[in-house]
Amino acid sequence: MPWPHEALPSRDRHAILGRVDGIDGLYLATAFSGSGFKIAPAVGACMAELIVDGRAKTVDIEAFNLRRFAEGRSPEGPHPYAPRKDHAGRD
Repeated sequence: MPWPHEALPSRDRHAILGRVDGIDGLYLATAFSGSGFKIAPAVGACMAELIVDGRAKTVDIEAFNLRRFAEGRSPEGPHPYAPRKDHAGRD
């Protein structure tokens, strides 16, 4: 039986990737909101590099870490996502 769940985005609608500070050995690759299947191979490679080598080398994923919420940072670059009507009021 499949595990029922709802694919929810993060507060800023970007994935959360990286180690969790304060909990040794806990890493996150979550909050893809349904788009994770498209980038799963790249995310898997980056997470493996982070865990084995201490940092992702294929793609710099530092901007997507969990700390960004506490630090008030966003991973958005010069071309941010357009607001979605179905996400109104979630922020």
